[in-house]
Formats: sequence, C-alpha cells, structure tokens
Amino acid sequence: ILAQAMLSKKIIYPSIDIVKLDKSFLTDLNNYKIKTLILGIVLIGKDIGFSALAEGIETQKDLLQIKELGVQYGQVGTIGKPQIM
Repeated sequence: ILAQAMLSKKIIYPSIDIVKLDKSFLTDLNNYKIKTLILGIVLIGKDIGFSALAEGIETQKDLLQIKELGVQYGQVGTIGKPQIM
C-alpha cells in the first residue's frame, strides 16, 4: 500500500525529480534485500523520471557499491552537498 501511495504521488506531482535514500540503506550493502530494494528504486526512477540520491556515504566501498546499483547522486556524511557520481 505504501509503494502504491508513493507512486500515485509521483504521477500526481510530476515535479518530484529526486528520491533521497536514507543513510540507513548503506548500513549493509552486502545484504541481498537492501541491494534489491535500492536497485528497484533506481529502476522505477528511470521508468517514471526521477533520480536516486544516497546520503551518508562514508567509505570508498560505499561509493563503489551504490554506483554499481545505479544510484546517480551521492551525499558524503550528513551535511555534504549532493554531487553527481
């Protein structure tokens, strides 16, 4: 139900262009379920026109893993300015 509500909001409010992934998504990027969820968000974004931004990138390994999943933007730490990766 939550996913349906979020998708309908995107259709109703097409000005949404970035979905921010909370830093908690980066806590265990070796976890299959987390990786699948991130990949799903990225693929849905490509289909309906938004980009994904991952916040809280702390290591080079985090950066490489989220880039492999197709996340387009990243934010270092908690106060960093978002940047294209």
